[in-house]
Parts: sequence; C-alpha cells; structure tokens
Amino acid sequence: MSCMCAFPLKDYYSMSAGAASKVIGAYSTSFSLASRLLPRRIRSDIANLYAVVRIADEIVDGTAEAAGLDAAAIRAELDGFEAEIYRAIDSGFSTNPAVQAFAMTARRAGIKRDHIEAFFHSMRADIDTPGGDKTSGDTATSERQLHVYSPEQLRSYIYGSAEVIGLMCLDIFLSDNPLRPAHYAQAQRGARALGAAFQKVNFLRDYAHDRNTLGRVYFAQSEGGMTDAIRDEIIVDIAHDLDVARSTVDFLPRGPRAAVTAALLLFQELNQRLATADVETERVRVPDALKVRLLAQAVATTAFKRDPAGAAESAAGWKDDVAGDPAADSAQPAQKAVVIGGGIAGLASAAFLAREGFETTVYEKNDTIGGRAGLLEDQGFTWDTGPSWYLMPEAFEHFFEQFGTSAQELLDLRQLSPAYRVFSSGFEPVDVHSGVEQVTELFESIEPGAGAKIREYLKVATQTYHFAIDRFLYTTFSSFSDFVNKATMAHVVLLAKLLSTPLSTWVGRDFSDIRLRHILEYPAVFLSCEPTRTPAMYHLLSHTDLVEGVRYPMGGFSKIIDAVADVATAQGARIVTGRAVEGIEVVDGRARGVRLAASTPGGEPKRVDADVVVGAADVNHLAGLLGRKDKEVDPGIGVVLGFVGVRGALPELSHHQLFLEREWERDFEAIFPKDGATVQPGVSQSIYVCKPSETDPSVAPEGCENLFILIPTLADEGLLGDDAAVARQAAEALVDKTIEAIGQRAGVPDLGQRVIVRHAMGPKDFASRFNAYKGNALGYAHTLGQSAFLRGTQQDPEVSGLLYAGATTTPGVGLPMCLISAENLLECLD
Repeated sequence: MSCMCAFPLKDYYSMSAGAASKVIGAYSTSFSLASRLLPRRIRSDIANLYAVVRIADEIVDGTAEAAGLDAAAIRAELDGFEAEIYRAIDSGFSTNPAVQAFAMTARRAGIKRDHIEAFFHSMRADIDTPGGDKTSGDTATSERQLHVYSPEQLRSYIYGSAEVIGLMCLDIFLSDNPLRPAHYAQAQRGARALGAAFQKVNFLRDYAHDRNTLGRVYFAQSEGGMTDAIRDEIIVDIAHDLDVARSTVDFLPRGPRAAVTAALLLFQELNQRLATADVETERVRVPDALKVRLLAQAVATTAFKRDPAGAAESAAGWKDDVAGDPAADSAQPAQKAVVIGGGIAGLASAAFLAREGFETTVYEKNDTIGGRAGLLEDQGFTWDTGPSWYLMPEAFEHFFEQFGTSAQELLDLRQLSPAYRVFSSGFEPVDVHSGVEQVTELFESIEPGAGAKIREYLKVATQTYHFAIDRFLYTTFSSFSDFVNKATMAHVVLLAKLLSTPLSTWVGRDFSDIRLRHILEYPAVFLSCEPTRTPAMYHLLSHTDLVEGVRYPMGGFSKIIDAVADVATAQGARIVTGRAVEGIEVVDGRARGVRLAASTPGGEPKRVDADVVVGAADVNHLAGLLGRKDKEVDPGIGVVLGFVGVRGALPELSHHQLFLEREWERDFEAIFPKDGATVQPGVSQSIYVCKPSETDPSVAPEGCENLFILIPTLADEGLLGDDAAVARQAAEALVDKTIEAIGQRAGVPDLGQRVIVRHAMGPKDFASRFNAYKGNALGYAHTLGQSAFLRGTQQDPEVSGLLYAGATTTPGVGLPMCLISAENLLECLD
C-alpha cells in the first residue's frame, strides 16, 4: 500500500510527540505544570523523555503485574522496551509512538547510551527485589519479605533512576546552547543533585506505599519504622541536594531556568511539608493554587538574571561527545519554510527560520523587496517610499547582533539635530533638539512651569519604554508568565492608568500650550491612530525621539532592507520576487504549503510544499488566502504620499518637520470615522514633510532638494476614486495643492514653481501593491483593543504551522516592531 501523504515522516513525528505529551499530563500535574514554562521545543523533548521513563516505571511498578505478568515476563517486557529504544535511536524509526518520540529527542540532544543503560539497570533492581511473589496479588507486609536497600544500593539506584534523568534533561536544555567544560561540569553536578532530591522526596512521601505494598524500604535506617529523627535526617539531606542544584541554575540557558526553578520550589515546598508529616500514614502534596503561585515566583525570580560571564558558548561547541554525532545530526529531515511577503518582517523572519535550520524561501509579489519600505528613483532623485524615522535603535542592534554583526557595521547612521521642526499654525516654527535638558529648556521657554513637568513626563516615558522592551514586546503572550510576574505586579497600578487613559488626556493634564501638546501627542500618528484613542502607555515613544534622539541611515531606509536581506541570504534563505502567493494549502488542520500564481498568463499555479508558512503580509489578505472573510479591525490611517524633486536649496526646512493645524482635532475627525461618518473630504490638513537631502546629498542632484510628503487620510482604497487612473490623478492633485500650502507656511512662496519632478501614491496603491486592508498605510491602529495581547496572535488559532509577522500582528507597526515580530515567531514553532 502506497502512502499518498507528502509529509509521512513529519506527520508520524508529530503524532508520536503528541502521544508522548499525553503521558506527562496524565501522570504528573507538578511536572506537567512546571514544564509549561519551557520553550516549546524543549517542552516537547522533556515530554518525550518523561514518557519512556514513565512507561518503564509502569512495567516494573505494578501495571504489568496487575495485567497478570510474572517477574520473568516483566523482565522480558522491560528488556524488549529497552532494546526497542536503542533500535529506534539507531534507525530513526519505531512502531511505538512513545519510543519514536524519545528517539527523536535522543538523536537531536545527543543523549548518552550509558545514561539510558543506567536507568534500565535501576528499573531491573525493582524487578529483582525479593519483595514477595509479584503474581500473588497479596500485598500484606507480613506475608512479603521486605527488601531493604543498603546505602550503596540506594546510591546506585538513585543514580540510575533519577540522577541520569537530570543529566538527560541537561543534554536537552543544552542541545542548542553548549557550555564551556567547567560550567558544564557544574551544571551536571546540579542536574544530578536535583534528580537525587526529587527521588528522595518521592521515596519519603511514598514511604508507606513502598513498604506496605511493594515491599521496599529505600532508607535502611527506617527498616524498623520511620521515626521523626530519621525523617528529619533525610529532610536535611534533601535540602542539601536542593541547595546544590539551586547554586547551578544560572549556568542553564535562559529558556529552561524558570521551569527548573519552579521544580526546585515545588520540591522545596514538599520537603518542608514532609518535615511535619507522618509519612507512615499520609502522603503530602502541594495544593494546586500554591503550585501556580510558586510557578509565578519562579518566573519572576529568573526573568532578569544574567548569564554567568562566559557560560554560554555558541561557537563550535564544547560538548565534544555531542558535536558531530551523526545520530544527533540526522534526527529529522530538513524542514521547509515559506514566507509570504518580502518586507522587513518577511526578510527578518526568513533570517531567523534559516538560522534554525529551515530550508527557507521568501515569495514577494512585487519585483523588489522591502514592501512599504521601498525605493523610488527618477531624474537623479532617490526617495524612500515608506518609513523615514529611525527610532528604537536597540531593536535594530539586537536583531543584527543575533547574526554576528551590528547596525554600526552595516549602516552609516547620523544623529539629527534638530531632531525635527514643528510648524504649528499661528506660531513661529519650533526646533526640537533631543536630550532631556534641551527638551526641558524648550518646554519652559514656551510654557512657564512646563520644564519640570516634562522632565517628570520623560522620566516615566523612559521607565515605561524599558519596561515594554523587557516585558511586552519580545513575547507572543502565549503563557501566563508573560502577564503574571514580579515586574508586572510591581507596576500594576501605573500600567492600569497608562492603559485606561487616552494619550491626549495624559498629555493634557500637565501641558496647555498647543505646540507642546502637538509634540507629545503626534506620536499617535506613528501608531496609525489618534491621541484620543491611543492608550497613554504609548507616551513611551517620547523617550525615543526626545531622549534617545532621531537618526538617519545614509543612503536611505532601503539600506536597512538591503542589510536585513543580506543577513537572511547569508543564513541560507532564498528570496524570490515577482511571484505572488494566491493560496495557503491546509491539510488536516495544518499548513502544508502555498500556491503560487502562474508565472505566465494562462499558466498553471504552482504548489510549494512547506512544514511552516509565515504570513508577513496584511493578516486580512492572508485570511483571504485561506478562504476566510476579512476580520473587522480598525485599519488605522491611509495616506497620500508625494515624492517631490525641487530646484534650489530650502533652508526653511530641516530634515523632518510637522505642519500641524491649531485645531487639529478636526484633522483626526476627517480620517477616523465616528459612527460611520467623517468630516469631508477624509483628508488631514496636518501633514509631515521629510527633506533627507538636508543630511544626505546622495538623494538629490547637486543644487536640488528631495522632499517626501505624507498626508494622512481615511483608510479607504476608494477614497480618491474607484478607478486606479482617476485615483492616481486625484492623489497627484492633492500633492500639488499641499506643495503650495507648504510653500506658504514655510515662507517659500515659489515652491510649486521650483518642482522638477513629482510622483504620488494613495490608498488604492497601498491596497494593490501591498494588499493592505482598506489601503491602510502603516498597519492596524494601536487602540486599546488592538494593543499587546489584544492585537492578535502570531500563531493562527485554527491552522497549526501557520504563523504571522509584521505590522498587522503583535507587537505592532514600524520597522523595529516588525523585527521583533519576526524574532517572536521562534516561540511559535512546533
């Protein structure tokens, strides 16, 4: 019989891992709960290990006996189970799903055979104990000979039944993060101590069952009964093991630290409860509510701990017994990933996926990469067609550092001074220079008393910014630990205020002058929203422009796109332009590939198989590729963009400027519908103008200036006309009108006459070029209902293996957010 499935191994591996995960949930609530703090892949590997350990334990500890097997048959079952594990590790296949799952893990993590052998040696000790006839069903102690373990036997048994389990867990934890030899030795010591503590705790809490039912006494000193003195001696020994284990937790990679700490806290709690328990008559346990609190404590205490200096070593690796092991290297066939969209989110996603070992291909519908962050050239002028503010430099630096380079190495960044200029109607222009002292001086000069207030405002903005970076941006909000942690709880009152208060109210409580309010509220537009509906949490953006400052990459923002693309291709990703994806293939609830539009008119669509599909385009467009209806969302703002080349210098303009109306509430009313109605014509009179030629002479011919004009509009692809040609003419007319207005407000009355070249694009262009929902320009609005975990999920809720990245999912709009979104995908991988 032939298999028609295109992914037989992948499906079988997935089924096997799923079967193994059921075991941990069925047998151990504590272990299962703690394992939820592990990264997804490690959690799966730990579940695979737990499954075979538990099955072996069931063979020797009653289940097989209850089924009617005698000691010889039980030994044969255990021998067969062990032999099947070795065959599966060697061949990569087993008909037993639990064994298959463990073999996958053992091959990937390089789990040592002598550790597996030591484990089964201990399991046989349970069969060989002279504790009565296993087939008799008689469990009375008086009729069964007790087997009392000598101290030497106990040490050997604990090593094989528990310490090697800790060592196998350690190999799993370190499979992608090997340690230096000295640190590895310390981590091994901790793993063995933790395993020993777990086993001793279980021996003590199960003392009555082991003695009375199984005929075993593990602690020789308690052969005549468990006295308080003997119990206390054992508890002190367990506490010592836990202390040893605790002292080595920081050598672990960040991923498993919280889970290991949670396990430590759980067994510490059990040990403390055992200190006052009568173990001959009761079995102690930790209430579920307390378990949850201990898990939250574990997350809080490990969240901000740094790695010991030199602990992690990501180069060739220090574990020689794992590196180069063909069994570990060939655990699974190479997985394939397809990324839909060649904007910055798609390119960064490809870089991360390729680094993780996926055979990755990006498909971009347009002939050039970059998406909204594109490039337009004409008559010696070069315009960025999208982002023009380089903010949140940490996000760029963090991305490049993960691939062994830096923003400083790849980009020529220039600090802008002034950061920008504000033309508020009815007032003289105001230059805004970054830096707390400069901003304080500016605010005080405009509104007496505002200096001290802006200093405090920026202090809170800076604190909020760093808190958001640490807790709310680099996360998928897939775990309760993303919410319940010490840091969040410490700021819960402030966070509640920031989330429930509109930005306009937050600013208005301290500042009255419209120019100051313009400076502090305009960042809402960067979030594709309006100040009255943007949570005050986003006042953190004032830290980026007023404290950190504004930079510009020489050559334009396309240089950033090129740098990210170079990183992706260096990792092995392939980028294909001019090929649109017209459908996502889903089989049995899992993404299995994509359908490409025909490469020639009348040609056949092409199917491309994949194990993972990443949608780095507008999520409503991606919904269409799945045959779903659009999701009702606030699309944010649309824009009309003008790309203008001007003859002669324009000293009246700086690199960035905002032209803002005194009564700018009407501008927001025009572009954000209220009860379905807008102030006609759906176009803002407050605009943004960039003159990159102020900083970068390469973007304009000598003696000329380069202008980029952004006019916010209603997000409606039919706003300027349903016909593309009509809409383009209307956009050009609006740009021409705006050029005249800029000239009047900036004191350049002949600006329109000096225009050499002019291009325009509007909402219909965004819809057709970028598949933007309703022609939105930046991404969906950052209202309260579309922020943080309310914004959506990067894992499709119905289709496994289908992930999302970019400005329309978490964490939000802007180039830095898109880079973060791409990195967060790694948490969603199966």
